[in-house]
Amino acid sequence: MKKILLMAVVITGLSFGAGMLWQQEQHRQVVEPWSFKKEIPKNDVLKVGVITDTHVDTKRNVYDGVRTDDLTDVYLIEKDERPIEKFISHVQNYNPNFVVHLGDVIDAPKQVTQEIGIAELGLVKTFFDQLTMPVHWVIGNHDLRGVSRDDFVTTLGADDVNYVLDQGEYYRFIFVDSNFNESGIAHTPMNGDYTPGHIPAVTVAWLEKQLQTDRHVYIFMHHSMIPKTLSGGKDSILNRNQVHGLLSRYNVKAVFSGHIEHRIAHEEDGVTYYTLPGTRKPEVFLDSYYDFNFIGGELEMQMYYMDRNTGEEFAEPFITEGKMFPQ
Repeated sequence: MKKILLMAVVITGLSFGAGMLWQQEQHRQVVEPWSFKKEIPKNDVLKVGVITDTHVDTKRNVYDGVRTDDLTDVYLIEKDERPIEKFISHVQNYNPNFVVHLGDVIDAPKQVTQEIGIAELGLVKTFFDQLTMPVHWVIGNHDLRGVSRDDFVTTLGADDVNYVLDQGEYYRFIFVDSNFNESGIAHTPMNGDYTPGHIPAVTVAWLEKQLQTDRHVYIFMHHSMIPKTLSGGKDSILNRNQVHGLLSRYNVKAVFSGHIEHRIAHEEDGVTYYTLPGTRKPEVFLDSYYDFNFIGGELEMQMYYMDRNTGEEFAEPFITEGKMFPQ
């Protein structure tokens, strides 16, 4: 009896040990696609033209002291038209692979109706229709003061509010709608303006699936991911720490935002967060727009702007880590 029992123990132990070795071997053979990044040839070049926070607020003619709501009588004023025209002219010479507007296309103050908001988006689109390359639109909180998500997508011909763009062999660009409150309720023209922004659980889950790639990943979203301590007190999205924890586990190289009108770059756990000033509201960097040059997998950013105080035009490289400029 003792011999039989001993033999059973030995055989069981061998089976268990062999099983463990097989499982370990199988585990070693599984290589997740996001555990490494594709190597990009040094001569590979990808170009992106970027503009943000145009905050177009159209004017309507006044007849007998009454501001008309006639949609055929809506027009852009010079300070709205000028920076868009400058950007379009620049892009036609720069010839990027695609263009991105980072949100707050329109300003949509409270008195603007949904019909006027749609008309304003349409006016902006007529400028961008002059371009031959694709244009990608990020939805901002001011856009949603005036129009619905469906209005935004339909009027501008946008892909969606959350979507993925794989460019060539090496890059993945992810566009994210951050216009939610901390309960995950979507911002709409009818229920208020969630200024800090929030990415709800359903979008976080979708985002994680899109991050599972060996491509180099870059994210465009309207609201800031810069910590409040580094942005002069400007808010970052409400679940910033959760989202950063997710991004830092994958091949995310950078996140680009507008919204707070500061010019900041901040690297954290391998992810660089940028906020870009827009065209109308910055105190210094008026008429701002940008070239993103991805050369051999490295990003070189060029910024163009007019100094609000002097009227002087500038073209210069973007900033380095830790340096923050005024609005």
